[in-house]
Amino acid sequence: MSLIDFFSPVDAGRLLPENGFNNGRLGTCITVFTDTFPDLDNQKPDLAIVGVLEDRNADGNVGCALGPDYVREQLYQLFEGSYKTKIADLGNIRRGETVVDTFIALKTVVAELIKKDILPVIIGGSQDLTYAQYLAYEMLEQKVDLVVIDARLDMEDDVHQETIETTSAAYLNKIFMHEPDMLFNFSNLGYQTYFVNQERLQMMEKLFFDVHRLGSLSGKIQLTEPVIRNASMISFDVGAIRSSDAQANFNAVPNGFYGEDACQICRYAGFNDKLTSIGFYEFNPAYDSNGQTAMLLAQMVWYFIDGFYN
Repeated sequence: MSLIDFFSPVDAGRLLPENGFNNGRLGTCITVFTDTFPDLDNQKPDLAIVGVLEDRNADGNVGCALGPDYVREQLYQLFEGSYKTKIADLGNIRRGETVVDTFIALKTVVAELIKKDILPVIIGGSQDLTYAQYLAYEMLEQKVDLVVIDARLDMEDDVHQETIETTSAAYLNKIFMHEPDMLFNFSNLGYQTYFVNQERLQMMEKLFFDVHRLGSLSGKIQLTEPVIRNASMISFDVGAIRSSDAQANFNAVPNGFYGEDACQICRYAGFNDKLTSIGFYEFNPAYDSNGQTAMLLAQMVWYFIDGFYN
């Protein structure tokens, strides 16, 4: 099966101006799948944008499946930095008949891109897709240094015991219990103590996992750099950002990272030569005001690109 079979093209009528973009904007620099799927072999990009239209197991945040195109709309308008990018936008992974179908599609796409030495930039969709992102490494037989930026530890009881399906509130349990164990290390950045069961924190300590409370990072965002630069896989929940900066999430909360901190974290991620995939999840345009969160996420992706090429 070819990768194109998993994707629907970007809506050119909505996202691409009739007269094209002004010179220097990312919209002119990114090879976008509208009619022809990007050539990933003879014109290999460094980065590939992958939208995922899945939110059936979101924790109250139904509607986040519509997020990818809103982020694209803002991202394409931003100017390229002082470097030459090689980026492809592969479009959106079609929503499967079941959640399992979507998971299989995403893990296959991520694995194939990593095999080609192309770094997937995933725009969800709900954060349970992190598990599908993780399963790609099982296909590749590679151990994972996983970093999750999240206000919570998503370790609720998993109601989907018999399949790879999970929920955005329980996917970490699925990762921790997965056999074969592909997890080399796990780190959380930005958890907020009142959202986390103390037994879960004690379990993290027993497993020698690194969890970093939001308060310990407040005003010291540089402390995240060594953690981020050691990751091979990153999952970023937009709910880790304070609601005043990113309100487009059903579960948005008053405290969290500032928007500029989120951008700095993404720049650190771009610096990381070990990183092989990154996902941005839980952005829900139904709760966005004036496109503010879509713009912030676009800027976060821009900072990731900027770090990657610097």
